[in-house]
Parts: sequence; C-alpha cells; structure tokens
Amino acid sequence: MRGYGKIILFGEHAVVYGYPALATSIDVGVRCKVTSHEYYELYVPSESLIITNEDDHVLGQVFNKILSYFPQKKDYCRIELFPEIPLGAGLGSSAATSVSIIRGLLAFHELHWENTKVNEVAFAAETIFHGTPSGIDNTIACFGGMCYLREANKFPRPQESYKEIPLQKLTISLMPSLPQPLSLMIVNTKRERNTKNMVSKVRRLREKNLNFYDDIMKRIGSFPQQAIEAFGNNNMNVVGELLNQNQSCLRELEVSCEEIDFVCEKAIEYGALGAKLTGAGGGGCVIILISNRNELEKYLVGHGFEVFYALCG
Repeated sequence: MRGYGKIILFGEHAVVYGYPALATSIDVGVRCKVTSHEYYELYVPSESLIITNEDDHVLGQVFNKILSYFPQKKDYCRIELFPEIPLGAGLGSSAATSVSIIRGLLAFHELHWENTKVNEVAFAAETIFHGTPSGIDNTIACFGGMCYLREANKFPRPQESYKEIPLQKLTISLMPSLPQPLSLMIVNTKRERNTKNMVSKVRRLREKNLNFYDDIMKRIGSFPQQAIEAFGNNNMNVVGELLNQNQSCLRELEVSCEEIDFVCEKAIEYGALGAKLTGAGGGGCVIILISNRNELEKYLVGHGFEVFYALCG
C-alpha cells in the first residue's frame, strides 16, 4: 500500500495569493507492509522507530486519529513503513505516510473506502502533523496524478480537468494523465526548510512593495496554464524554459538559497532543459528536467547532495 509523494511543478507562493499552481504526485512516496500483531504498532525501520497508537509521539497521535475511523476493526496489526522519499523535504511525506497507513488498515481489515473517504481521514491526520493544512498534500497523496490548484472565484476551471475537489480556500482540478509520464531528477539539498517561515517572509516583503511583488506573483501564476498547453503538445523544451522562468521569479521572491541556486546552475551546465526548487524554498528539493543524467548525478552526489528519480503526471 502506498501514499504518493508530491511536487509543485509551478506556482508555489503565488498560490497563497490566489493564483493558480500545478502540482503532481510522483511514483514514489511511503509504502507499508501490514502483519498480524498482539497490539497496534508502527515500525519505521529506516528511523529505528517503534511506536504504538497510545504513544505521545506525533506519529503515535496520527496513528490513533486514523484508528478512530475504524470502529469495525477486527484484529491488531503491525504496520511497517518504508519511506521512498526524504522526510521533511517538501515532498509531502507526512500525507503520504497517512494515506499509506489508511490503505494498509483497509487492506488488513478487508474494507473498501472511496478515495474521498480516504482523503477525509488523511486530512484529519494532517491537522496533527501541521495544525492548519491546506489539504493539497493529502489530496495528491490520495488521488495521485496532476492537479491544478486555484481560487475558483478568480480563475476558471481548466477545460481538460475531469473532477473538482473543493478545499478550504482553493479548489483542486484533477487533470488527465500526460501523453507520456514526466521523468524528473529530484535533488535533496539536505538544507532544512520551514514552510511557515518562508511564507511569512514573502508576506512581509510583499507588504513593503506591493506592486513589485504582485507583478512577480502574476508571472508565477501564468506558468501553470502555459505548462498544461506545453504538456499537451509534448513540448518539453517549453516546459523546461517555464521551470527556469519560475525559478527566476522565486529567486526574486528571495525564497531560493545558496544550495538551490548551485544545483540549478549546475543542472543547466550539464544540459538540463530546466530546474527549479519545489515547495516553499529556503532548502528542501530541486526538480530537474534532464535526459542525460549520469554525469550530473555523479557531480551532485560528489558534492554531498542526495539524488533520486521519479515519474509524474
């Protein structure tokens, strides 16, 4: 059972101010293995972590919250979690963990829920992880695929979308699969990031120079629709250029950092079509659209970065 990880392809930060963003699940996330046990237990081998639903650890609280939606549970079990993405790096690992646990419990107890129910429970779990989550991560972890995010009263629904999921502020439009999955190199800078701090930083800067920063937001908000059109035409050169333009805007917002800039610059030197941070910035991960990976991977790993690959869309 797997909960999908996620990346934001285009539109981070601008989406906070109502502009569209384009996010997508990736084909890696958090997997689980479920076996019978004497009591409910979570085991994360990579973290040497063993907890129960009665422990005060945040994961124990999440586990207990999820179990409260299973009054019909039959037997106890142990859930082993296997993260396939770095934790706390902006790839939606907490939501992927929750969805994996939920689906593991459903399989173990031979139950079936619609995705909307899985998503509801995953959102409840996200409130323990993050307090006031947007609902984006759990929705993508649950449904998978590409999602267009927008304020419905400001921007129209994409013609290509096939399902609408209203969140607290935004509406998610689920998009059809790409003609060919998008293959990305993902680089973990290993620099810690704090979404709340970065969003607050942008808000303070914007308050000091509203026109300047709103112009940047408008530019960022234009990339998602341009990208949808480029994907439809299978024009990866345009997609790559949009990634570069989005990264340039994010640097103007002062949410990039030395490590992110270094990775993006080296990616272009090694022939990438485009590269940008994904998420709030200040650290975390960089996504790179590149076909000739080997030399760039060798270089980045040699400089202490973590490199892995994912399919999306």
